[in-house]
Amino acid sequence: MPRSETALATIGSGKSLADLLHAWKPSIAQLMENEARAGQLLQMAIAVVRRKPDLAECTATSFRAALEDAAVLGLLPTGLMNLGHIVAFRNKSGSKDATFIAGYRGLVDIVYRSKKIAGLDVALVHVDDGWEYSRGLSTVLRHDPRFTGVFTYDKRTELQCGYVTWWDVIDGAKVAQRHVVLNFEQLERIRRKSKKADDGPWHDDYEPMVYKALIRFATKTMALTPETDALLDRAFSAEDAKLGLKDPAIDVEVEIPPDGRAPTKIEEPFPEA
Repeated sequence: MPRSETALATIGSGKSLADLLHAWKPSIAQLMENEARAGQLLQMAIAVVRRKPDLAECTATSFRAALEDAAVLGLLPTGLMNLGHIVAFRNKSGSKDATFIAGYRGLVDIVYRSKKIAGLDVALVHVDDGWEYSRGLSTVLRHDPRFTGVFTYDKRTELQCGYVTWWDVIDGAKVAQRHVVLNFEQLERIRRKSKKADDGPWHDDYEPMVYKALIRFATKTMALTPETDALLDRAFSAEDAKLGLKDPAIDVEVEIPPDGRAPTKIEEPFPEA
Protein backbone atom coordinates (compact mmCIF):
# COMPACT_ATOMS: atom_id res chain seq x y z
CA MET A 1 0.00 0.00 0.00
CA PRO A 2 1.45 3.45 -0.90
CA ARG A 3 2.64 5.37 2.10
CA SER A 4 0.28 8.29 1.42
CA GLU A 5 -2.71 5.97 1.67
CA THR A 6 -1.62 4.29 4.91
CA ALA A 7 -3.59 5.03 8.05
CA LEU A 8 -2.17 7.81 10.17
CA ALA A 9 -1.65 5.49 13.13
CA THR A 10 0.40 2.99 11.10
CA ILE A 11 2.29 5.17 8.66
CA GLY A 12 4.78 2.99 6.80
CA SER A 13 7.86 5.04 7.69
CA GLY A 14 6.96 4.97 11.36
CA LYS A 15 6.37 8.72 11.36
CA SER A 16 4.17 10.04 14.12
CA LEU A 17 1.22 12.35 13.57
CA ALA A 18 3.36 15.19 14.90
CA ASP A 19 6.02 14.41 12.28
CA LEU A 20 3.44 14.44 9.51
CA LEU A 21 1.97 17.73 10.65
CA HIS A 22 5.44 19.26 10.83
CA ALA A 23 6.06 18.19 7.23
CA TRP A 24 2.70 19.61 6.12
CA LYS A 25 3.05 22.92 8.00
CA PRO A 26 4.70 24.96 5.18
CA SER A 27 1.90 24.23 2.71
CA ILE A 28 -0.80 24.78 5.35
CA ALA A 29 0.81 28.10 6.33
CA GLN A 30 0.87 29.14 2.67
CA LEU A 31 -2.84 28.41 2.33
CA MET A 32 -3.66 30.36 5.50
CA GLU A 33 -1.14 33.12 4.74
CA ASN A 34 -0.39 33.12 8.47
CA GLU A 35 2.25 30.83 10.02
CA ALA A 36 1.06 31.34 13.59
CA ARG A 37 -2.52 30.54 12.61
CA ALA A 38 -1.31 27.44 10.76
CA GLY A 39 0.52 26.29 13.88
CA GLN A 40 -2.67 26.74 15.86
CA LEU A 41 -4.61 24.65 13.33
CA LEU A 42 -2.08 21.82 13.47
CA GLN A 43 -2.03 21.81 17.28
CA MET A 44 -5.81 21.62 17.14
CA ALA A 45 -5.51 18.62 14.80
CA ILE A 46 -3.50 16.71 17.40
CA ALA A 47 -6.10 17.48 20.07
CA VAL A 48 -8.93 16.40 17.77
CA VAL A 49 -7.29 13.04 17.02
CA ARG A 50 -6.82 12.44 20.74
CA ARG A 51 -10.48 13.21 21.34
CA LYS A 52 -11.70 11.18 18.35
CA PRO A 53 -9.41 8.10 18.03
CA ASP A 54 -11.19 6.87 14.89
CA LEU A 55 -9.50 9.72 12.99
CA ALA A 56 -6.18 7.91 13.48
CA GLU A 57 -7.59 5.18 11.20
CA CYS A 58 -8.03 7.64 8.32
CA THR A 59 -5.63 7.80 5.39
CA ALA A 60 -2.87 10.37 5.65
CA THR A 61 -3.89 11.77 2.26
CA SER A 62 -7.47 12.42 3.35
CA PHE A 63 -6.41 13.87 6.71
CA ARG A 64 -4.10 16.31 4.99
CA ALA A 65 -6.90 17.24 2.56
CA ALA A 66 -9.24 17.87 5.51
CA LEU A 67 -6.68 20.19 7.11
CA GLU A 68 -6.17 21.99 3.80
CA ASP A 69 -9.93 22.53 3.49
CA ALA A 70 -10.01 23.96 7.02
CA ALA A 71 -7.04 26.19 6.17
CA VAL A 72 -8.57 27.53 2.95
CA LEU A 73 -11.90 28.15 4.71
CA GLY A 74 -10.08 29.88 7.57
CA LEU A 75 -11.78 27.71 10.20
CA LEU A 76 -10.24 25.76 13.06
CA PRO A 77 -11.43 22.13 13.32
CA THR A 78 -12.31 22.49 16.99
CA GLY A 79 -15.23 20.06 16.87
CA LEU A 80 -16.86 22.40 19.37
CA MET A 81 -19.49 25.15 19.25
CA ASN A 82 -20.50 24.25 15.66
CA LEU A 83 -17.48 25.94 14.11
CA GLY A 84 -15.93 23.05 12.18
CA HIS A 85 -15.31 19.32 12.51
CA ILE A 86 -13.01 16.67 11.05
CA VAL A 87 -15.13 13.56 10.59
CA ALA A 88 -14.10 10.01 9.63
CA PHE A 89 -16.13 8.31 6.90
CA ARG A 90 -15.80 4.72 5.73
CA ASN A 91 -14.92 4.63 2.03
CA LYS A 92 -15.71 1.96 -0.59
CA SER A 93 -12.37 0.22 -0.09
CA GLY A 94 -13.10 -0.32 3.60
CA SER A 95 -10.61 2.22 4.96
CA LYS A 96 -11.55 5.60 6.39
CA ASP A 97 -11.33 9.09 4.93
CA ALA A 98 -11.16 12.27 6.97
CA THR A 99 -13.37 15.15 5.81
CA PHE A 100 -13.62 18.68 7.16
CA ILE A 101 -17.24 19.74 7.74
CA ALA A 102 -18.04 23.38 8.48
CA GLY A 103 -20.61 23.98 11.21
CA TYR A 104 -23.29 26.67 11.10
CA ARG A 105 -21.09 29.09 13.08
CA GLY A 106 -18.33 28.42 10.59
CA LEU A 107 -20.64 29.40 7.73
CA VAL A 108 -21.60 32.60 9.56
CA ASP A 109 -17.90 33.39 10.09
CA ILE A 110 -17.19 32.98 6.36
CA VAL A 111 -20.15 35.19 5.45
CA TYR A 112 -19.13 37.95 7.86
CA ARG A 113 -15.60 38.00 6.45
CA SER A 114 -17.05 39.18 3.13
CA LYS A 115 -18.00 42.46 4.88
CA LYS A 116 -21.15 42.39 2.76
CA ILE A 117 -23.40 41.15 5.57
CA ALA A 118 -24.11 42.39 9.10
CA GLY A 119 -26.46 41.49 11.92
CA LEU A 120 -27.23 37.94 10.81
CA ASP A 121 -29.72 36.13 13.02
CA VAL A 122 -31.27 32.68 12.74
CA ALA A 123 -34.29 31.47 14.70
CA LEU A 124 -36.77 28.61 14.86
CA VAL A 125 -40.51 29.02 15.36
CA HIS A 126 -42.40 26.59 17.57
CA VAL A 127 -46.02 25.72 16.75
CA ASP A 128 -47.16 27.53 19.93
CA ASP A 129 -45.15 30.70 19.26
CA GLY A 130 -46.75 33.91 18.14
CA TRP A 131 -45.91 34.15 14.43
CA GLU A 132 -46.98 36.57 11.72
CA TYR A 133 -45.40 36.69 8.30
CA SER A 134 -46.48 38.41 5.11
CA ARG A 135 -44.51 39.60 2.10
CA GLY A 136 -44.91 42.63 -0.08
CA LEU A 137 -43.86 46.26 -0.15
CA SER A 138 -44.55 46.35 3.59
CA THR A 139 -43.20 43.00 4.74
CA VAL A 140 -44.20 41.81 8.20
CA LEU A 141 -42.08 39.28 10.09
CA ARG A 142 -43.04 39.11 13.76
CA HIS A 143 -42.00 36.33 16.11
CA ASP A 144 -43.12 36.06 19.72
CA PRO A 145 -41.27 33.03 21.15
CA ARG A 146 -43.16 31.00 23.74
CA PHE A 147 -41.04 27.88 23.52
CA THR A 148 -37.88 27.56 25.60
CA GLY A 149 -36.95 23.93 24.89
CA VAL A 150 -34.67 22.31 22.32
CA PHE A 151 -35.93 20.85 19.06
CA THR A 152 -34.99 17.20 18.75
CA TYR A 153 -35.40 14.70 15.92
CA ASP A 154 -38.32 13.02 17.69
CA LYS A 155 -40.09 16.34 18.33
CA ARG A 156 -39.30 17.99 15.02
CA THR A 157 -43.00 18.15 14.03
CA GLU A 158 -43.33 20.90 16.66
CA LEU A 159 -41.20 23.08 14.40
CA GLN A 160 -43.43 25.41 12.40
CA CYS A 161 -40.70 27.18 10.42
CA GLY A 162 -37.28 28.78 10.64
CA TYR A 163 -35.89 32.06 9.36
CA VAL A 164 -32.70 34.04 8.84
CA THR A 165 -32.50 37.83 8.86
CA TRP A 166 -29.52 40.02 7.95
CA TRP A 167 -28.47 43.45 6.70
CA ASP A 168 -26.90 43.98 3.29
CA VAL A 169 -23.81 46.18 3.60
CA ILE A 170 -22.52 48.48 0.85
CA ASP A 171 -19.41 50.63 1.41
CA GLY A 172 -19.59 49.86 5.12
CA ALA A 173 -23.18 51.02 5.55
CA LYS A 174 -26.27 48.92 6.27
CA VAL A 175 -28.58 49.53 3.34
CA ALA A 176 -31.38 46.95 3.53
CA GLN A 177 -32.60 44.28 5.90
CA ARG A 178 -33.39 40.98 4.17
CA HIS A 179 -34.59 37.54 5.19
CA VAL A 180 -35.51 34.02 4.15
CA VAL A 181 -38.17 31.82 5.72
CA LEU A 182 -38.48 28.05 5.30
CA ASN A 183 -41.48 26.16 6.62
CA PHE A 184 -41.30 22.73 8.22
CA GLU A 185 -42.02 20.89 4.98
CA GLN A 186 -39.20 22.71 3.20
CA LEU A 187 -36.78 21.90 6.02
CA GLU A 188 -37.87 18.27 5.95
CA ARG A 189 -37.21 18.19 2.22
CA ILE A 190 -33.62 19.27 2.87
CA ARG A 191 -33.22 16.69 5.65
CA ARG A 192 -34.51 13.88 3.48
CA LYS A 193 -31.87 14.64 0.85
CA SER A 194 -29.20 13.57 3.33
CA LYS A 195 -27.66 10.11 3.07
CA LYS A 196 -28.26 9.92 6.83
CA ALA A 197 -31.64 11.55 7.11
CA ASP A 198 -32.69 9.50 10.14
CA ASP A 199 -29.42 8.97 11.97
CA GLY A 200 -26.09 10.71 12.44
CA PRO A 201 -26.17 14.50 12.99
CA TRP A 202 -29.79 14.88 11.85
CA HIS A 203 -30.83 12.50 14.63
CA ASP A 204 -28.32 13.48 17.32
CA ASP A 205 -28.01 17.22 16.68
CA TYR A 206 -31.24 18.12 14.94
CA GLU A 207 -31.47 21.77 16.01
CA PRO A 208 -27.93 22.75 14.90
CA MET A 209 -28.54 20.95 11.60
CA VAL A 210 -31.69 23.01 11.00
CA TYR A 211 -29.75 26.20 11.78
CA LYS A 212 -27.15 25.14 9.26
CA ALA A 213 -29.75 24.29 6.61
CA LEU A 214 -31.31 27.74 7.03
CA ILE A 215 -28.00 29.61 6.88
CA ARG A 216 -26.87 27.60 3.89
CA PHE A 217 -30.13 28.36 2.08
CA ALA A 218 -29.83 32.05 2.96
CA THR A 219 -26.34 32.32 1.45
CA LYS A 220 -27.87 31.58 -1.95
CA THR A 221 -29.63 34.94 -1.87
CA MET A 222 -26.86 37.02 -0.28
CA ALA A 223 -24.87 39.50 -2.36
CA LEU A 224 -21.45 38.20 -1.37
CA THR A 225 -18.02 38.48 -2.99
CA PRO A 226 -16.78 36.00 -5.61
CA GLU A 227 -14.13 34.86 -3.11
CA THR A 228 -16.76 34.20 -0.43
CA ASP A 229 -18.96 32.35 -2.93
CA ALA A 230 -15.99 30.12 -3.77
CA LEU A 231 -15.28 29.38 -0.10
CA LEU A 232 -18.90 28.48 0.57
CA ASP A 233 -19.01 26.28 -2.52
CA ARG A 234 -15.92 24.46 -1.30
CA ALA A 235 -17.50 23.93 2.13
CA PHE A 236 -20.77 22.69 0.65
CA SER A 237 -19.09 20.37 -1.88
CA ALA A 238 -17.20 18.45 0.81
CA GLU A 239 -20.35 18.00 2.84
CA ASP A 240 -22.50 17.02 -0.13
CA ALA A 241 -20.01 14.35 -1.13
CA LYS A 242 -20.17 12.64 2.25
CA LEU A 243 -23.63 13.45 3.62
CA GLY A 244 -25.66 14.25 0.52
CA LEU A 245 -27.00 17.54 1.83
CA LYS A 246 -27.45 19.10 -1.60
CA ASP A 247 -29.92 21.92 -1.16
CA PRO A 248 -32.79 22.85 -3.51
CA ALA A 249 -30.73 25.47 -5.37
CA ILE A 250 -29.45 24.35 -8.77
CA ASP A 251 -25.79 25.35 -8.98
CA VAL A 252 -23.72 25.61 -12.11
CA GLU A 253 -20.46 23.78 -11.49
CA VAL A 254 -17.39 26.02 -11.05
CA GLU A 255 -13.78 24.97 -10.85
CA ILE A 256 -12.24 26.04 -7.55
CA PRO A 257 -8.44 26.31 -7.39
CA PRO A 258 -6.63 25.13 -4.21
CA ASP A 259 -6.53 28.68 -2.82
CA GLY A 260 -10.33 28.81 -2.79
CA ARG A 261 -10.65 31.67 -5.29
CA ALA A 262 -13.00 31.29 -8.24
CA PRO A 263 -15.07 33.36 -10.62
CA THR A 264 -18.51 34.50 -9.57
CA LYS A 265 -20.87 31.55 -9.19
CA ILE A 266 -23.90 31.54 -11.47
CA GLU A 267 -27.08 30.04 -10.10
CA GLU A 268 -30.42 29.12 -11.52
CA PRO A 269 -33.55 30.38 -9.74
CA PHE A 270 -34.84 28.44 -6.77
CA PRO A 271 -37.37 25.79 -7.75
CA GLU A 272 -40.78 26.01 -6.15
CA ALA A 273 -40.90 24.20 -2.81
